[in-house]
Amino acid sequence: MSKKKRKNKTNTNKKILIINILLFIIFIILSSMITFNYFKNKKIKEEHKRIFENIKKNYNTTVKVRKKSNIYEFKSGKYIKIGTVSKNVVLLLDESKIKNYNDTYYKVKDHDYYVKYDGVNPYGKEYIKDDYPYLNFGKKIITNKNYKIYLEKKVIYTFNKKSEFEILGIKDNLYIINYDGKLVQINKKDVKEEKDSNEVTNTDKISVLYYESVYDENTEKCADESCVKLSFFNENVNKLKELNYKTISYEDYNLWKNKNVKLPNNSVLIIVKNNDKVNANGIIINNFDENIKFNDNNKQSSIDEDIPSRYKLISKTNMNHFTYMLEGKDINYVTYSNNTSSKDKVAVLNYHFFYDANSESCDQIICMDIGKFKEQLKYLKDNGFNTLTIQDFTDWIYGNKELPGKSVLITVDDGGMGTGVHNGNKLIPALEEYGMNATLFLITYWNGKENYISPNLQLQSHGYDIHITGSCGKEKALCLSYEELTNDLKKSIPLVDDSTSLAYPFYAYNDNFIRSLKDTGFKVAFVGGNTKATRNSDKYLIPRYIMYKNTSLDTFASYVN
Repeated sequence: MSKKKRKNKTNTNKKILIINILLFIIFIILSSMITFNYFKNKKIKEEHKRIFENIKKNYNTTVKVRKKSNIYEFKSGKYIKIGTVSKNVVLLLDESKIKNYNDTYYKVKDHDYYVKYDGVNPYGKEYIKDDYPYLNFGKKIITNKNYKIYLEKKVIYTFNKKSEFEILGIKDNLYIINYDGKLVQINKKDVKEEKDSNEVTNTDKISVLYYESVYDENTEKCADESCVKLSFFNENVNKLKELNYKTISYEDYNLWKNKNVKLPNNSVLIIVKNNDKVNANGIIINNFDENIKFNDNNKQSSIDEDIPSRYKLISKTNMNHFTYMLEGKDINYVTYSNNTSSKDKVAVLNYHFFYDANSESCDQIICMDIGKFKEQLKYLKDNGFNTLTIQDFTDWIYGNKELPGKSVLITVDDGGMGTGVHNGNKLIPALEEYGMNATLFLITYWNGKENYISPNLQLQSHGYDIHITGSCGKEKALCLSYEELTNDLKKSIPLVDDSTSLAYPFYAYNDNFIRSLKDTGFKVAFVGGNTKATRNSDKYLIPRYIMYKNTSLDTFASYVN
């Protein structure tokens, strides 16, 4: 082989070697790249999986901020920072299904902003909104672009966007607002302007309820008239909740009195002198403060009063009284003095129908002109008489209670003309005007108790359907068997919510009637008689003075004195 050929062959071999080396190097590089990308992608997938798991793990409808975190607004496809939220703030989130590792932002409920998943932890406890009174100034604030929200003097939010809030109160240099069900504050320096809001009306009267003494009747005794049973206090609380009344603090009340805050009509201020027995039960209870002066005149508090009025709840207060207090009506109690002599005889007055002689007629002798009735009530009031409740009278005649010297029991039979809202109500307004109590013996077959609602009027039984002539030619009650009469009485009891007393229809009774009354649980029963009742009177034949159309004021005075 020639020298030239050998040289060409050598060059060819060298080229082949170089190509092989290059191919090997390329192979190594490509293999490395594939291996690198494989592990890189694997790592990325693992990281995405980790993030996805953490996003799901950190999500809950209630979360707690674990470190100071940014809050974001979603705009033009981007999350833009608009502020911060501080550590330990509890947030409510929208219901959301985490789909992949890109769902890194949680939407905050009732707001147009978001928080990142790594700034919060799930919060297992229930988020409880503060039960605060719905105060309102009737104004709004518009913040500066940059502002802070404070809770108990600590910054919980910062924002770099303008916002608008209803003003709930002002204290020192702070506006009080509601944010996520919490009472929080914004400094006045962070507010650009105030403007009027028409979203609230303001009341000019508020019911202030004062409990001087609350005692637990299961473990304690209290004979003082200022004592109120704990069970009754709890009834009051339940009634407030049932009717959706808002309890307020002294501070709220003073802001309202100074016309610095508006309050809705259903606002109530509760004051308890010895509140160690009572439980707040979700309402605001204020401690007695002797430096804050009130007039205990059992009227609603007016915004312009120098010495504001309040209601004083005592042992005689019942749920009718309490309801009327919430509605703002004046309440009158019978207040007994320990210095007066005990009453040994009590005049029981018996009325039937009421009419206005100036515009109406009533052809029965037992009709009473409302003008004359008011004269009689005025006489009682001017001369210091106490008008008894049926419980007062019953306790007295059984020897369980003493009465002052000037006491009288007013009774009304039937529930007919002028006694209820359905039949030209004259009785109740007169009683409430003069602050007098009366007992109405209602024919329960005739009308419902809803026609006679007043804290000054108690309902008792006049039977269900026995105020008619019976088949024997006598009053129906005298014609019925014991069983028939007992069934009638039992039917009447739930319709007046009481079985303390009964007035015999037409004043007619017999042994059978009296036995039925006793067995049914009635404690006292009334007839006619025109004489005073004493403790020696038969408790089922208590006499009454029958009041007629022609009864003069002098005759009336002779009955009660």
